[in-house]
Amino acid sequence: MATRFLILMLLCCGLYGAPSRAADAVCNQPLSAKNIPGIAEFIWAGCPQQLNWPHDATKRMSGPQPNGTKSVHGFVYNYYAPSVYAWLKAESRAKTLPDGALIIKEMYADDGGKPGTMTGWTIMVKQADASFDGWFWGFVDPRKSQGGDGASGGQFYDPNCVSCHASANNAELTYSALENIAPRLLQNVATAVVKPSASGMLGGSNHARINLPSVGAIDNNQTAIIPTEVPPQSASRVLVGPQGRTGFATADVCSGCHDASNLALGVQAHMTWPQNVPPAKFSKTPLTNFSPYAEWSASLMGLAGRDPVFQAQRESETRLYPEIADVIDNTCYTCHGVMGKRQKEIAQPGALFTHADFLATSGSNANVGGLARDGVSCLACHRMTSEGLGTRASFTGNFKVADPSTVFGPYNNVAEFPMKNSLGMTPKPGSAIHDAAMCGSCHVVETPILDARKKYDRASFNAQKKSHEQTTYLEWLNSTFQNKSAPLPGATPQTCQDCHMPRHINGHPITTAIANIEDNTYVDALGKIFPNTAPPMDITLTPRDAYGRHTFVGANFFVLEMFRQFGTQLGLPKGDPNYDTNTFRFVSKFDLVTKETNQQVKATSARVAIVRQVRSAQGLEVTLQIENLTGHKFPSGVGFRRAFVEFTALDANGQTLWRSGGSNAKGEIVNTGGNVLATEYSKTAWQPHHKLISRDDAVQIYETRSKDPAGLLTTSFLALASDVKDNRLMPRGWRPSGPYAEWTRPIAVAAPQNAGYYDGRGVDSVTYRVPTTLAGKVARVRATLNYQSIPPYYLKDRFEIGGNGPSTATLKALVSQVDYRNTPAEGWKIQVSRAEAATPKLSTGR
Repeated sequence: MATRFLILMLLCCGLYGAPSRAADAVCNQPLSAKNIPGIAEFIWAGCPQQLNWPHDATKRMSGPQPNGTKSVHGFVYNYYAPSVYAWLKAESRAKTLPDGALIIKEMYADDGGKPGTMTGWTIMVKQADASFDGWFWGFVDPRKSQGGDGASGGQFYDPNCVSCHASANNAELTYSALENIAPRLLQNVATAVVKPSASGMLGGSNHARINLPSVGAIDNNQTAIIPTEVPPQSASRVLVGPQGRTGFATADVCSGCHDASNLALGVQAHMTWPQNVPPAKFSKTPLTNFSPYAEWSASLMGLAGRDPVFQAQRESETRLYPEIADVIDNTCYTCHGVMGKRQKEIAQPGALFTHADFLATSGSNANVGGLARDGVSCLACHRMTSEGLGTRASFTGNFKVADPSTVFGPYNNVAEFPMKNSLGMTPKPGSAIHDAAMCGSCHVVETPILDARKKYDRASFNAQKKSHEQTTYLEWLNSTFQNKSAPLPGATPQTCQDCHMPRHINGHPITTAIANIEDNTYVDALGKIFPNTAPPMDITLTPRDAYGRHTFVGANFFVLEMFRQFGTQLGLPKGDPNYDTNTFRFVSKFDLVTKETNQQVKATSARVAIVRQVRSAQGLEVTLQIENLTGHKFPSGVGFRRAFVEFTALDANGQTLWRSGGSNAKGEIVNTGGNVLATEYSKTAWQPHHKLISRDDAVQIYETRSKDPAGLLTTSFLALASDVKDNRLMPRGWRPSGPYAEWTRPIAVAAPQNAGYYDGRGVDSVTYRVPTTLAGKVARVRATLNYQSIPPYYLKDRFEIGGNGPSTATLKALVSQVDYRNTPAEGWKIQVSRAEAATPKLSTGR
């Protein structure tokens, strides 16, 4: 009742009341997208009526009706600034509207097919220098006394708005038409009643912002305190500038079309699963949003800049070598903040990209900060060219990109118009998109070998001998999965994209359009194609059955779960503002990515099997075979990841008699008695590659261990002076004579005694000998292959080296508060594979 009374007061005393001196002053103020509260006052004071602005002839249903009944906008009564009216009358619909041009959509609820209660005003305010589309898309609330200035929100290049308006047949992206305006107003209307404000920038031409409530405030239901210095995603938007593509832009510009969408009012959006849900079941069917934006934004590609483990590692390195901290930052952000680093290089050739740049939200480096915080974003990959790709010169993030007006995709014959109209970008087919070398550019990383006892500068840093922080792409090249040369007998070529961008969901193939736009299937409330819509041939989408999902899942469940539990504290918005959560039930994108990560780890990573058991007077021997199922080493990527075998001998009651490779709640490896092994935190001793294990302090751990120049085991990427162990499971088909074998060879694994490891089968075997005193009591044996992406010894190094640094503090808080109970990472380990068998009763046997 109070709301109705307030609206009536506004209508009577504001919009339709007699003009007052105060209202006259408000009505004669310059209109500007930099002063949205002023525009709200302009509307509340009834200025469009007082100034006799052209307006609609009647309240009318407006906007697309995807399901043929409800409209996106409901009933509207529009007002058009005189400058907009003059533009509508012009023969040319060029991009010529002046700053301050204003379109007001007064909206009314649909009350059974007739206008109901007024719900507010959506506005389009022109400011050409703010973004390529040049519009501030906003909403003005009729409840002025509620929520401060009453301007409930808005932004330049609003993805929800532009995804529809990009299909308009004009560069101003408006569907406004003279036929809707009251006939008596079509003549003799002044063309310059309101003066536009002087042009200006809001935080830079690519980083327009306005002081409105930010999206993604901290969730008050989450009581954990996670300190972080990384600005939120809501402060990290970088748009395409007014002159078109001159550099990179954040994923916001892609999200409106390449996400499930609010455009699908009452119908199911493209890129949602299950497909073709009957409307009657919308509210009861949880939909999975498998669009590129949704899945990328919950992946460690999209979170690469915000990754708390990466940030703590970077901070550790700068603490070890403070005199070259900026040089180290510049190196780390080559991949983890790729767009920001490259944008700064364009603007300031030769300048270093620093952590201060990464954090910037204002000033000259605000754009590069926002770009870097977007991680490995859309345009990092979709601008990549095939030039030099896969060569050593392209490694460590040194790939080539096309000019900013070109974006590459996997398909021929795409609808170019909406992207060109709203962003000035032309989509084209690109060969690099399908090439595993695209991934290899950042998944082969060479880093200089530094000595913490010495001092360096930029020149000496670059001159140092290099080692490899990771070689995942090179491991794939020397396997039966590669497709760069003639396949080996029995090979099954699979690229990185084949595994990490699957073309199925829940085992089902996908056929879908790859965007949600206003295409030729959208009709307006009058049941016809919009008069100012582009020709159908320019906006018709083609369903694709070769659709590669942007899951990018690997095995790093640990960090993903941190983002799932503490996403808002780490700067992520709640939910996804681009899709209709009122009509549909959606599966959380982090629930989806953690579920699919767990599935991938268990189904396609590695497998353990019990292949031999022998019971004799000397005891019980059990041989395991561990098989690598991936197209690279397992584990792969950065060297601190590890997998370990937990072997357990059980009595008839299922009680543990003897164990190798057990672990406690912190993920520390322990012996049968629960004592942490000395090798867990040692700087001088490590677990060798075992063929026979007969003691419970011996464990088969598949890992890389390296020493620094002082001869101590290290987790610093800048001190990998000598590798003392690399027994990670080899990919099937690896050959000592294969490509890059010298960079991917095993270390400290004896070849003659290890059949299967060196012969290209991608397997390893290890035998466990249960002590004689216990062997007779063993009834069953169990073997489990576990995985850790951030082992305890690695975290200990980060906390000790990082000290009280802000990035280290974030990781400490996450580690102390993340709850892995009832998740696949319970006990700080992920179970990859398990095998169990009864022991033989005969003296010998298999």
